[in-house]
Amino acid sequence: MTFINLSLLAGLGLVAIPVILHLVMRSRPKRIEFPALRLLEAHRITNTRWMKLRHFLLLLLRVMLLTVAVLALTRPSLPPARYGFSWYEWVLLCGVTTASLICYGWFAHRVPTEQTTSFVMRERIARLRATTAVFGLLAILLIVGVPWGFRIRGEIQSPHSNLAADIPVAAAFVFDTSISMSYRYESVTRLEQAQQIAKDHLQNLPAGSRVAVTSALPGDDVVFQADLAGAQSRIEILRAKPPIEPLNRILRRIIEAQRDDQQLVRDDLGTSGVGDAFSREVFIFTDLSKSAWRLPDESGLHDLLVKHEWLHVFLVDVSVSRPINLSLRNLELSSSSIAAGRNIDLSIDVVRTEAAPASANVEVFFLTDSGEESRQVSPIHVPLDTKSARARMRVPVGSGSDFLRGIVRISSLDPLKADDTLYFSLGVQPRPKVMLVADRIEDTFHLLAALESHDGSPSSQPNYDCSFVPLSQLQNQTLRLFDVVCLVNCQRPKRDIWESLHRFVDQGGSLLSVVGGVRRAVPHAWSVAESETLLPAQLLVTHRYRDQPQSLKFETGHPLTRAFDYDNEARAELMGIAIRR
Repeated sequence: MTFINLSLLAGLGLVAIPVILHLVMRSRPKRIEFPALRLLEAHRITNTRWMKLRHFLLLLLRVMLLTVAVLALTRPSLPPARYGFSWYEWVLLCGVTTASLICYGWFAHRVPTEQTTSFVMRERIARLRATTAVFGLLAILLIVGVPWGFRIRGEIQSPHSNLAADIPVAAAFVFDTSISMSYRYESVTRLEQAQQIAKDHLQNLPAGSRVAVTSALPGDDVVFQADLAGAQSRIEILRAKPPIEPLNRILRRIIEAQRDDQQLVRDDLGTSGVGDAFSREVFIFTDLSKSAWRLPDESGLHDLLVKHEWLHVFLVDVSVSRPINLSLRNLELSSSSIAAGRNIDLSIDVVRTEAAPASANVEVFFLTDSGEESRQVSPIHVPLDTKSARARMRVPVGSGSDFLRGIVRISSLDPLKADDTLYFSLGVQPRPKVMLVADRIEDTFHLLAALESHDGSPSSQPNYDCSFVPLSQLQNQTLRLFDVVCLVNCQRPKRDIWESLHRFVDQGGSLLSVVGGVRRAVPHAWSVAESETLLPAQLLVTHRYRDQPQSLKFETGHPLTRAFDYDNEARAELMGIAIRR
């Protein structure tokens, strides 16, 4: 039992008022000085007992009156059931009452009346009546009340319609088509299980029944049709797919459709506002997943169902008690675009339910223009010691298209495949073209080896498309064909070279200047007016070798060293190089 105004139960404290009044206002026996006659003394005792009984009954009525008033204000709501007596319960009640009256008459007839005063006779009759009433109420409670309570409990736990089996039914079948309904258990999805239950019930509907079939898809209409074969075909074509509309809102629309259809039937029958030719029923087939409902309920379904008590609503649960599920969430890429031939870092969360296995295999595919899948890396094994784990992969990106579409998928066995796949896309840029400019080609060997490095796999390509040009021939090159120009250990760049580089940078190109090597740079050749707008500082002097060598220190996540975050061997090798100049 639930209460709409639970706070008003505090009014039960008013029950104490009749008790106080009873104790304060109870009658005091009067002392009468009279000849000691035994007859009058016995009569006084009888009257005292009768007054006490009347006062107790009056107290009980007052308490019951206040209790009923307070409970009425709290508006109790009982579960739907037939609380009235059925015909056989009325027969039992009448039988027990008749038996009590017969017993009372038999015992009253056997009460001795000879040499008995009238007040003693009345006392005996009163006791007999009280005893008969008490035992009669106990018999009614045991013979009628207990079976009635078991029947009510059964109807609450397993409700059923009390209408005749041959009355036509106007039924609305509502199917939850959320992704969770594609969960497969014993080779059958939850939606297929719901469809089979609905088709079986459809075959058992009385003649003349009408059915409306709707799903959780937005905009799905509610139309009652007498063609049950058409309704079965409508049930069979239902599929689980997003997006869905909350079942709360759908149920509200179904109630309004049932009400409108009932009014149309009444208009056809010519009954003004009363009567109906159909039993009105609503069947909701769902796995009770939270994603299909809107909580809290903003549509006021409780009050609406109380208002339309003639409508029978049945919730058909097709869920699994301990579901097994693996899912992917929160896919992240290290960049939204990348140059062809490089690797992109991909991270994703793998989530499992309590009954799911403690590990999963995750694989990555790229989609071709024809929709075919091309595997990029070998599947990785992700241990799931907790409910979720973060999986990280490095995926090589090839050339051939400006955009790539990819799939991250769980390859392990999973009853719910709908949330095992996530899609991503990224832009692909051509490999940057780099021009290395130096006085001697030997000075570019180390930088060229770094720019043309790759992950070591046979199918990988160099990160950059590099070419060497001597400093003396730079003026003969078309710089706009390159993305980056690197000046490596150039001793004396001329003014016209700085002017060409200035135009190249103004057009969007990038310039890298590296000064050092065996042949020292001439400071005045690097500190001309044309170079001041390109270089962040002026070259004043060159330092000799340091007495104590230095080493590199890597910061995880830095854009310049991000490629070494997952390569401990390469990072350790670079940090071991001694730097003296």
